[in-house]
Amino acid sequence: MSQKGDLKEAVKGLKNPQMILLMSNEGQFEAHVRKLEELYPGVPSIGCIGMSYDTRVVEKGVGLVAFYDGVS
Repeated sequence: MSQKGDLKEAVKGLKNPQMILLMSNEGQFEAHVRKLEELYPGVPSIGCIGMSYDTRVVEKGVGLVAFYDGVS
């Protein structure tokens, strides 16, 4: 997750995912989708405009949930 909306920060350490869920802000959604597809070609992803959180809700950031096993 990146509270600043920095996708590269949010994907730091993400290697070989089987599927990715993307929660982005309205202003960066399309750019985040394009960059995610560039970083992980062929990896199925689902994206939406929404909020993510860890210790607090982040409305203008970007969050990811990656699945590594069991995706068919």
